[in-house]
Amino acid sequence: MGGEADGSRAFTGDLDELRIAGTKRSGAWVRANFVSQGPDAGFLAFAPEEVNEGGGAAAQALVYLAIIIKNISFDGLIIIGILVGFMGVSWLVMVSKSISLFNTARGNKNFLEQYRRLADPISLDADPGRFKDSGIYRIYEAGRRNLDFLRHDPECGPKAFTAKHLDNLKAVLETGLVEEARRMNAWLMALTLSISGGPFLGLLGTVWGVMNTFAAMAEAGEANIMAIAPGVASALATTVFGLIVAIPALFGYNYLAGKIREVTTDTGLFVDLFALNVDSVYGESS
Repeated sequence: MGGEADGSRAFTGDLDELRIAGTKRSGAWVRANFVSQGPDAGFLAFAPEEVNEGGGAAAQALVYLAIIIKNISFDGLIIIGILVGFMGVSWLVMVSKSISLFNTARGNKNFLEQYRRLADPISLDADPGRFKDSGIYRIYEAGRRNLDFLRHDPECGPKAFTAKHLDNLKAVLETGLVEEARRMNAWLMALTLSISGGPFLGLLGTVWGVMNTFAAMAEAGEANIMAIAPGVASALATTVFGLIVAIPALFGYNYLAGKIREVTTDTGLFVDLFALNVDSVYGESS
């Protein structure tokens, strides 16, 4: 091959490619073809595709997100639907509780400003609508009604209350304190369910989706990464959604728990202060 007519200068070696041309090729052409082939080719260079700076990464992320959503299975959609319900309830609780605690703290502050000006601890006669958001005012009114009832006790003098009467008053005030604490903590269970149950529901969807993906691969009898990758990505979407539900609920729960602790502390201090003021003004030892 490639020899002269007399058989000399023939090619000696191994061939992995044979080209047949109708024209004579020069030695430079043959050398250039050799250099342009193989892993160390000197004529061509390849690099990753460059994306422009004007939103290329965001567009690519949207493409990936569309692929993931497209490949989410029916059972994954059910779990995501449950998680959406958890998220809606938790956000509703966080917003409503934040507003309620803000109004309660403001109402308590306004009531305490009025109460501290009193010489007689049970002489405050305000419009009930004025302190409608104050939990302390509701406890105060319960204590006043109890004292009015105790005045009809034959053991009660014209002014003084006995130790039994004051113990009864403290019981009423502490009952009101417990009721206010229960009212403020209502529906916080929804946040704890989102915090603890959201990631586990997402993990359930992920494990179930990965199982289905590998089961489909085993049934097909071949391992094709192009077929596995979308299924695994969509399976992981349930875990991501579970974390999206749980993380805001965790921060919201800690914030609300701190605010509730502050309001409960202020209410407990008022209960002790009111009982002490009544004892000092109306007690037998006064």
